Amino acid sequence: MGPRAAGRHLPAHLMRADAADLDADTDSAVAHANATTRRADLIAQDLAHRFDLTHPLAGPLLKSGLVPNWT
Repeated sequence: MGPRAAGRHLPAHLMRADAADLDADTDSAVAHANATTRRADLIAQDLAHRFDLTHPLAGPLLKSGLVPNWT
C-alpha cells in the first residue's frame, strides 16, 4: 500500500479504534490501533524520502522526532 492509500485509510482506522474502545472490544481496538500505526509509518517514510532537513515545512517535522526513521 502506498502512502496516499495509507492516508485515506488512516482516519477510518482511528474511528474504528475509538468505536471499538466504546464497545469494550479490546481485540478490535488493538487491531485498528496497530493498522493506524502501520499506515502512519508509511506516510512518515514517504515524507522522509521526499524532503530533507532543509525544507522549510518538512525539515522541522523531520528534526522533531515525530517522524520515525527519517534517515
